[in-house]
Amino acid sequence: MPKDLPVPILVSQHMPVGFTSSLASRLDSLSEVKIKQVENGEILRAGTVYIGEAGKQFQVRKDRNGLIAVITTESPITTLYKPSVDVMFMSLAKEVGAGVLGVVMTGMGNDGTQGMKELKDQGAFAIAESETTCIVYGMPRSIVERGLADRIEQLPDIGKVIIECVNRR
Repeated sequence: MPKDLPVPILVSQHMPVGFTSSLASRLDSLSEVKIKQVENGEILRAGTVYIGEAGKQFQVRKDRNGLIAVITTESPITTLYKPSVDVMFMSLAKEVGAGVLGVVMTGMGNDGTQGMKELKDQGAFAIAESETTCIVYGMPRSIVERGLADRIEQLPDIGKVIIECVNRR
């Protein structure tokens, strides 16, 4: 991702508690964009990737200052995952709607499917990683099988497709 990306990127990654901070630091050292573990109350800025903290839910609320991170141990839905892609997507559907580009990549299960459905109901655009490049084709498969994916892309192409979509908005 280029450092002048005109939108923030939000990531819900299923990881054990304590690992998301080191993941963010490692990726930040390899990337042009700033990558960090999100903090509660933080205003989400363009050109920054925010990784949800393991063991907590990553939601957003919109106010006059922009999009604000809401990090909590409480889940608005029953889910095994913290952070949950469904929780993050549902929050984005409610607070942003059609302006969201949702991407679901390799992972076990169907976390993200209900949230993506809510995003799509609001007019959002969806990308699913192709089975050919997934390590685990569970989460993307669930999106694809329910007809929610606007594009199905191989891993090496997802970044350029994100940039394409953002530039078209």
